[in-house]
Amino acid sequence: MFSLYSILEFTLLILNGFCIINKERVLNKYLRNNQHSFHSDDQSVTMRLVNLILSIQTVLRVPLIPINIVVIVFKLLLG
Repeated sequence: MFSLYSILEFTLLILNGFCIINKERVLNKYLRNNQHSFHSDDQSVTMRLVNLILSIQTVLRVPLIPINIVVIVFKLLLG
Protein backbone atom coordinates (compact mmCIF):
# COMPACT_ATOMS: atom_id res chain seq x y z
CA MET A 1 0.00 0.00 0.00
CA PHE A 2 2.63 2.53 1.06
CA SER A 3 5.62 2.88 -1.16
CA LEU A 4 8.76 4.92 -0.81
CA TYR A 5 7.48 7.27 -3.49
CA SER A 6 4.25 7.96 -1.60
CA ILE A 7 6.19 8.71 1.59
CA LEU A 8 8.48 11.10 -0.31
CA GLU A 9 5.50 12.74 -1.97
CA PHE A 10 3.81 13.20 1.42
CA THR A 11 6.98 14.81 2.80
CA LEU A 12 7.17 17.10 -0.23
CA LEU A 13 3.55 18.21 0.28
CA ILE A 14 4.18 18.95 3.96
CA LEU A 15 7.29 20.99 3.13
CA ASN A 16 5.35 22.88 0.46
CA GLY A 17 2.70 23.66 3.05
CA PHE A 18 5.31 25.05 5.44
CA CYS A 19 6.85 27.17 2.69
CA ILE A 20 3.62 28.91 1.73
CA ILE A 21 2.70 30.01 5.25
CA ASN A 22 2.60 33.80 5.22
CA LYS A 23 4.92 35.24 7.85
CA GLU A 24 3.10 38.57 8.14
CA ARG A 25 -0.37 37.07 8.54
CA VAL A 26 0.15 33.86 10.46
CA LEU A 27 3.47 33.86 12.27
CA ASN A 28 3.67 37.53 13.22
CA LYS A 29 1.48 37.21 16.32
CA TYR A 30 3.85 34.62 17.78
CA LEU A 31 6.94 36.59 16.85
CA ARG A 32 5.48 39.81 18.22
CA ASN A 33 4.66 38.16 21.56
CA ASN A 34 8.23 36.89 21.79
CA GLN A 35 9.73 40.37 21.26
CA HIS A 36 7.96 41.83 24.29
CA SER A 37 8.98 39.00 26.56
CA PHE A 38 11.68 39.39 29.20
CA HIS A 39 13.08 35.99 28.28
CA SER A 40 14.71 36.06 24.86
CA ASP A 41 15.48 32.34 25.05
CA ASP A 42 11.88 31.19 24.94
CA GLN A 43 12.00 27.44 24.33
CA SER A 44 8.28 26.77 24.29
CA VAL A 45 6.87 24.29 21.82
CA THR A 46 5.09 27.06 19.91
CA MET A 47 8.26 29.11 19.42
CA ARG A 48 10.20 26.02 18.40
CA LEU A 49 7.57 25.28 15.74
CA VAL A 50 7.63 28.89 14.53
CA ASN A 51 11.43 28.77 14.31
CA LEU A 52 11.24 25.44 12.47
CA ILE A 53 8.77 26.88 9.94
CA LEU A 54 10.95 29.97 9.42
CA SER A 55 14.02 27.78 8.95
CA ILE A 56 12.24 25.59 6.41
CA GLN A 57 11.11 28.69 4.53
CA THR A 58 14.64 30.08 4.46
CA VAL A 59 16.52 26.94 3.50
CA LEU A 60 14.13 24.96 1.32
CA ARG A 61 12.20 27.54 -0.69
CA VAL A 62 14.59 27.56 -3.68
CA PRO A 63 15.39 23.79 -3.77
CA LEU A 64 11.69 22.91 -3.61
CA ILE A 65 11.02 24.57 -6.97
CA PRO A 66 13.03 22.08 -9.09
CA ILE A 67 11.93 19.17 -6.91
CA ASN A 68 8.28 20.11 -7.51
CA ILE A 69 8.92 20.39 -11.25
CA VAL A 70 10.47 16.90 -11.30
CA VAL A 71 7.54 15.43 -9.37
CA ILE A 72 5.00 17.12 -11.66
CA VAL A 73 6.74 15.81 -14.78
CA PHE A 74 7.01 12.35 -13.22
CA LYS A 75 3.27 12.39 -12.42
CA LEU A 76 2.39 13.55 -15.93
CA LEU A 77 4.50 10.88 -17.62
CA LEU A 78 3.75 7.90 -15.39
CA GLY A 79 0.38 8.81 -13.98
